[in-house]
Amino acid sequence: MFALVDRQILVLLAEPIRKHLALSDLQLGLLQGTGIAIFAALATYPLGWLADRFDRRVVLMGCVAVWSTAVVACGFAQTFEQLLLASALVGAGEAGMVPLVFSMIPDIFDARRRQMANSFYVVAGMTGGALGLAICGQIIGAVEVFRPDLPTVLSGLEGWRLSFFTAALPAPLMMLLLATIRLDRNVGQAGSATAPHVSPPLLPHLRRYPQTFASFYAGTSLSLFGYAAVSGWIVIILTRDYGQTPQQVGSILGTVGLVATLLGFFVSTIGLRRLATKTGLGFPLITMWAANLGVFCTYIALALSSSALHVYVLQGMSTFLLILANMMYPSALQGLAPSAMRARAVAIQFVLSAMAGAAATPLVGLISDQLKGVANGTMLAAVGVGAPCLLAGALLLRWCQRNHYEKTAKDSFDSDAAAAGAAQGRLAPQSAKAA
Repeated sequence: MFALVDRQILVLLAEPIRKHLALSDLQLGLLQGTGIAIFAALATYPLGWLADRFDRRVVLMGCVAVWSTAVVACGFAQTFEQLLLASALVGAGEAGMVPLVFSMIPDIFDARRRQMANSFYVVAGMTGGALGLAICGQIIGAVEVFRPDLPTVLSGLEGWRLSFFTAALPAPLMMLLLATIRLDRNVGQAGSATAPHVSPPLLPHLRRYPQTFASFYAGTSLSLFGYAAVSGWIVIILTRDYGQTPQQVGSILGTVGLVATLLGFFVSTIGLRRLATKTGLGFPLITMWAANLGVFCTYIALALSSSALHVYVLQGMSTFLLILANMMYPSALQGLAPSAMRARAVAIQFVLSAMAGAAATPLVGLISDQLKGVANGTMLAAVGVGAPCLLAGALLLRWCQRNHYEKTAKDSFDSDAAAAGAAQGRLAPQSAKAA
C-alpha cells in the first residue's frame, strides 16, 4: 500500500499540481507514468540479478530507503523537471518488489498451495492500494484542517507537498519489518543466502522457448499499455469532465476497488478452482486473456458514459476483471523459468511492462491536448488508445496459451523438482554422518 501512495497523490492531486507548476496534459502524463517507469525499467533487471544471488530482504530494504527518499524529494520539487526526476527515483525504489516477491513464492509454497499464496499476495497489494486511495482522499481534506497546528515551516506549503512528506513516514517501520522476515523454506532459491551464489545464464533458456517468451511478453505488455491508458486518466476525467472532487473520487474509487478486489479474490481462489483442475498449467493464461476481453468491452462502454455514476460502475467492473487477471499473473510468470533464473525472467517482463505503461499515459495526454474543443475528449483519447491494445494483448495471450506456454511451464517446474531432489540427495549423507 505504501509503495503506491505516491502515485495516488499524483493522481488525486493532479489538477492542483498541474495548475501550481503550469503543466500541460503531456507533462502530466509523463509524471503519471514515464518518470517512474524509466528508472524502474533501468533498475529492475539489476535488482533481479541481485535477487538470484543475495539475501532478498537486504535488497528490499535498500529499495525502501531509495523510495522514501525520492518521495520526500517529490514534495520539495519546484519545477516539472525536478518532479519528473524525483518520480523517476521513486520508480527505481519500487522496481525490486515484483521480481523479488514473485521469485520467492514458488520456493516457499508447493504447487498445490502456490496459486493461493499468489492470490493472497495480489489481494494484499490491491486491497492496500484501494485502501490507500480511499485514505489519501480523506487525508487530502484533513491536511487543510490540521494546517494551523503545523510548524511554520510546513503550514505555508501546498497540500500536495505535505501529502508527499506524510507518505514517506512509514519507511523506517517497513525496513524493520523486512528485517524480521524468516526464510525457512528456500530449496533451489539462490538468492536466499547471505553469500552470493552462481546462477545459470538466462539467455539459453530464452532461446529454447522463443515463441513462448515473445508472445507472453508482448501480450502482457500490450495489456498493461491498454490498462494504463484509461486507468492513468480516469481520476482526471472524473474531476475535469464530470465535476467530481478529489475527495469524492478517492473515496468512491477506493471503495469500489476494495470491493472488486475482495470479489476477485474469492472468484479466483474458490469459484474457478474446478476450472483450474480441468485446464492444468494453461489456466492462468486462459483467465488473463478472457479478462482482457471483458475489460475491452467495459472500456468501449466508458466512451459512451453520460454520468459519473456510469463511469464509477464501469470502472468497478473493469477493476474486478483486472483483479482476476492479476491473480493469475504471478502463476503465469512463475512458469516461464526454473527457480534459479526466475527473478531475471520476471524482471524482463517488468521492464517491458513498465515501458508500455510509461508510453500509454503521455500518449493519451498528447492526443487529449489536440482534443481540447471536443466534448469528453480526454475519455475518447484514453479509450481510443487503450481498447485496441487490450484486444491485441488478449489475442496474443490466447495464442501463447494454446500453442506454447504449457510445455515451457512443465519443463520449468520439472527442473525445479529435479534440483530439489538433487539437493536432498546431497544433504542425506551429511545428515547421516552427523548422526
